[in-house]
Amino acid sequence: MKWMNNPMVMKANLIIVPLYLSYMGHKYYRDRKDNLENPITQRALTVLKADKRVVDFCGENIAPGYKVKKTENDGIVTYTFKVSGSSGKLNTVVTADYASHSSLKIFSDELEEHHKKKEAQLPDYDAKDFEDNWPIDLEEYDLPDSKLFKEIQDEDKRQEISKQKISSDEKIWRIKSLRVSVDDDTRILLLPLPESKRSKKLVETEYNLDSYQDIIRRFERKQEKYEHLLDEEYKRFEDKTEEEVLEDIKHRRRKQFQSMNRMRKYQFMFFAGALMFYLIIWKRIAPKPVLNSLVYHQAIELIKNPHVTEKVGDFFQVINCKGKIYPLISKVSFEIVVDGNKDQAKFKFNSEYKQKIGIWLIEEMYMLTKSDLKTTKLI
Repeated sequence: MKWMNNPMVMKANLIIVPLYLSYMGHKYYRDRKDNLENPITQRALTVLKADKRVVDFCGENIAPGYKVKKTENDGIVTYTFKVSGSSGKLNTVVTADYASHSSLKIFSDELEEHHKKKEAQLPDYDAKDFEDNWPIDLEEYDLPDSKLFKEIQDEDKRQEISKQKISSDEKIWRIKSLRVSVDDDTRILLLPLPESKRSKKLVETEYNLDSYQDIIRRFERKQEKYEHLLDEEYKRFEDKTEEEVLEDIKHRRRKQFQSMNRMRKYQFMFFAGALMFYLIIWKRIAPKPVLNSLVYHQAIELIKNPHVTEKVGDFFQVINCKGKIYPLISKVSFEIVVDGNKDQAKFKFNSEYKQKIGIWLIEEMYMLTKSDLKTTKLI
């Protein structure tokens, strides 16, 4: 495609491409920051750091990867990212949904009515059937909406919002599913907890939020609960068993191999980037020799002019051609040294690429002969 070699197109690309890459980089950074500052991902990361299975596999200093993908579909939000520690990585998928405050109030009223009927032991009321088919854990809805979460980061706004009653359409979120995996065959479901590990049955859960302060407190209490699990008793090296010492040695080796693999990955990325730069960009902007170019052949035709051959000779040989054509520069100066059957001469040419007509034109031509060492302007 000839238009890609056009100097104006190349100049435009040198401006547009960096601007586009800067914009995309800023957008990627902003989206990642927003996704990680969301209460859903913050809760998920807290749960991951508190889970012993994740810590055993990933090691210490668990943190999310660079890529955090968010998808939304019919009120369900899914975050996909990787968490990595000092010894391993895990793929993480967080799925969350919401219910409005008014809907949760309706569910709460249904539960309250159920408890009253069960306590009254009404003969025509099947309490067991109700409890077996009750669908949700009301206490799982403890995550504020992202808009509310951002507002309460400001202490002044937090105090103002805390006093207000929850609007009927306010969204209260929950983590519907949190799972990690090494591959498609090995998955661990962290949330929701199985029925056997729940401290309460589903029908025993409550929803008694009335003000925004209640939402904030419930969220912070749950966060503190998981953060409390992060505190572990420190073992001194001499207090460890032989198996624990060997495990520590293996852990250090895994960490060293991981560091080495990370370095190799960066090296590969650097060389791959350098290769792509050379193949895609450098070949288009690299200077090319004047020799055998279009402007070179124009210069040779001018040297064959009778006024030149009268001094140099009808037969001559090109000894040297010095000069380069830069794709982004429309002007080029070059020199040609010839050895004729009468005399030797050096020619200097100044030419310019005419964008409108798409050809090179030689604007100036100088000749310096060996016999008289005099420079003559021919054009």
